[in-house]
Amino acid sequence: MEALTWKLAWVVGVGSLCSWVYAGRWPSSQTPWGCAPEELRLGAKAYVHCAEGAPLLPDQLWLLGLKADLNTVEFNTLKNLPKVYSDVLLRLWEERERRGELCDWEEVSNISGIGPARLKSLQEHLFIQCKTKR
Repeated sequence: MEALTWKLAWVVGVGSLCSWVYAGRWPSSQTPWGCAPEELRLGAKAYVHCAEGAPLLPDQLWLLGLKADLNTVEFNTLKNLPKVYSDVLLRLWEERERRGELCDWEEVSNISGIGPARLKSLQEHLFIQCKTKR
């Protein structure tokens, strides 16, 4: 009985440690591959690496626990985000199209229907990379 208790404590301890490590890292705009998410590629045998090849799609980045660039995500992909309704996403998309790109989260928060909770949900899955200076 004592051995079973020790094994159970070990499993719970290792599980807690793994949860703690992943909670501090995931989702993130950093990758364990040593390159930025936009530099990740899908290899010929469906493995992820930092080199030439097809860029990963936002859904694939999200499966890896990474964030996608708000300024490059397609509208149909945005609809897959949790806690954000289609009408709000449509306004977000229209604002991005009108401006050319969104450069900070303040611009996003000024869009009708995006309050603190929705903004936080967007920030959990997206990052903003602005190519122009304003």
